[in-house]
Formats: sequence, C-alpha cells, structure tokens
Amino acid sequence: MSRLLLLGDIYVQQLNGVAVQYQFDNIPDNRELEIDVLCVGGVTPQGAVNPNASFDGMDVFKEQLMDLEEGKYDYVGIMLGEVDCGFVFWYLAQKNKVSIFDQLERSLQNYEKFVTSYILPKYEPERVCIFGSVLPTIPDDADKKFLKGARAEVKATQYQRTALTLVYNSRLQSLARKLGVYYIDITLETIDFSKGILNEAYSNPDPANHLLDEGRAAPLLADRIVNDWVSKEDYKAHF
Repeated sequence: MSRLLLLGDIYVQQLNGVAVQYQFDNIPDNRELEIDVLCVGGVTPQGAVNPNASFDGMDVFKEQLMDLEEGKYDYVGIMLGEVDCGFVFWYLAQKNKVSIFDQLERSLQNYEKFVTSYILPKYEPERVCIFGSVLPTIPDDADKKFLKGARAEVKATQYQRTALTLVYNSRLQSLARKLGVYYIDITLETIDFSKGILNEAYSNPDPANHLLDEGRAAPLLADRIVNDWVSKEDYKAHF
C-alpha cells in the first residue's frame, strides 16, 4: 500500500482517509493508495492576509513537513488557490486597492518557494504533485447569511472569479512543469463551457456548504490522482 499526504485548504478534506484500489493489466494483485490530508481552512500562499483567518496557515504546513517522519508517505500533493482566486484577491483589491495581479504574482512566488524549500528537499519531483484550484462554487445570487465574514463583501461575479482561477491554474501548471513535478486539476470535468462557470452538477446541494458535491468531486479527483500520477510512478518503481 502507498500513502499520499495531501496539503490544502478545506477542499482537501473530502479525500481524507480515502483508499483507492487499482490494478495493472499484467499484474494480478490489487494495489492500493491511502490518502491522508492536512487541512487548514482559509490558507493562502500569500501569507497572513485572509481577513477571516487569525494566523498564517502556511506555517502549519511548514512545521508538519519539517517534523514529518521519513518514509511515512510515498507521495505529497498540495492544493491551494481557491481562497485567493475566489475571495482574498478580490477583497484586498476592493478594500486596500491592492492590484489583483500583484497579489497573484506574490501568491505564485510564495507557492514556488514553499514547494522548493519544504517539499522537494524531502521528495523526488515525481513523488510530488501540484493540484489546480477547484472552480468557484458560490453563485452570484448566494444568500449572504451562508457566507463567512468578509466573503460576503466580495462583489466579483462567479464568472470573474472563475476566469481568474483559470489564469491561476495555468500558471500553476507552468510552475509544475518548471519544477518537474506532476500537475492535476479537474477543471475540464467540472466547468460548464456554455456559461464559463462551475457545472451545476458539481455544486453542493446544501446552500450553506460551499465545497463541491462530495459524491461527484471526490471520486473524480481520486481517480485522477491514481491514473494520472500514482499508478505511473508505482509501476516504474516496482515493475
């Protein structure tokens, strides 16, 4: 059995404890990947700028990685960006007149520094994956009572937030290529191309829950992790 540690904001919690079985055509035995997550709500690579958070969530990741027992995990992944693209970029632009694109550059620079300083010294690049941000889930007509704190003040439309997410993910993919690590996102599977926003089939049926529909999104992401990344490295290492 292989083990994956997935770092991220609240969106990664849907994969916590998930075990995925897979098989190679020419190998009769089942293989298995177990996923553990380290979830810090509201975390952004920008640092302690989230008005809804009282600390820098990246520090939690850094401490955990520095203390991580050698060999405990075979793979490490990181999924960030939703907090920035769906909320913080827009909020700081509105409130403090901070350029969205200056924030985007700072976020990506810090993202790269984190991966190169805290993950790659412990794991070979092929054992590391950067995940694209999920698409924004909050519709324009969302009831404000379901939005936490400063999120309710963001005026950007879902289409605008989605467009920025696509730019961010494109840059993340380029970063992954630069660092020689894997890149995975589920944008193509979850976007409604006719509207340029999240396909409603992946929206959470609970209006108070702004995660993707777990029954659809979690299996999709787990499948991509196994088929596009882990099974390839597992086969190369053992067969």
